[in-house]
Amino acid sequence: MNNISNALNAYQQALGRIGAQTPAAEKAPAAAGFQDLVQSAVENAVDMSKQSEAVTLKGITGKADI
Repeated sequence: MNNISNALNAYQQALGRIGAQTPAAEKAPAAAGFQDLVQSAVENAVDMSKQSEAVTLKGITGKADI
C-alpha cells in the first residue's frame, strides 16, 4: 500500500510541475478530471485491500461472519 501512495504522490508532484510550466491559457481542464479519476481509483483499491485484509484476519482468528 505504501508503494501505491508513493506512486500517487509522485504523479501529483509531476502534474504540479507540468502545470506550473504551462501558461494558464494552455491548461486543459480535463487534466484535473483525469487526476481525480486516477486518485479515486487508487483510493478505492486501497480501501478494498484494507477491507479484504480485515476479513482475512477475522477468518484466520475464527471470528469471521459467515
